Amino acid sequence: MKPSKKSRGYTLIEILVTVVIIGIFAVITIANLFPWIQKSNINNANNQIYQGISQAQAYSTQRNQYYQFSLQNNNGVLQYAVHLASVDPSVTGNVFWKSLLDKVTIVASPQTNMTSLNSIYQICFTEQGVPSTPSGSGIAHACTIPATFTPPQQITLSSSLYSNYQRCVNVSTLLGAMTTGYGPQAANSNGFTCY
Repeated sequence: MKPSKKSRGYTLIEILVTVVIIGIFAVITIANLFPWIQKSNINNANNQIYQGISQAQAYSTQRNQYYQFSLQNNNGVLQYAVHLASVDPSVTGNVFWKSLLDKVTIVASPQTNMTSLNSIYQICFTEQGVPSTPSGSGIAHACTIPATFTPPQQITLSSSLYSNYQRCVNVSTLLGAMTTGYGPQAANSNGFTCY
């Protein structure tokens, strides 16, 4: 009598159990990864806005001209631009808009209280780098002269997919000092929940 040969392959049940286990781990990983990706997108957008406002302030002193930071929502995508304050950002082609990551949104007032003209959030800087309010009259969207500014002015960001995480940029003093913060937290003395 010949010895029987044993099969060295896997059974269909063993393969199915392995696939189900891998699927469960994949679902758990994706579920935990999604909020992290959304938080990362909000953080990156917040950093870009902080850098954009800082750049407008630096250009104003380096070039001895009024510069402006502008932020708009263009068909669901936030875009920002740094440009001369005498240029009207609402006119197509006047400024170069840079897009932020998709699904990042601006949290409504009172969490965002930066001056808005023609649905564009704006902050001007005088040639000394002092923040000012866009005038909206005379030269299109130039800064008010003498400079007027009521601190703090803040832009708060969140995500349409993950609204319980906020990041913010705050121009907090008359001299243009800026901070970043996170929320939501208990409202502070200015009524902000992101600080």
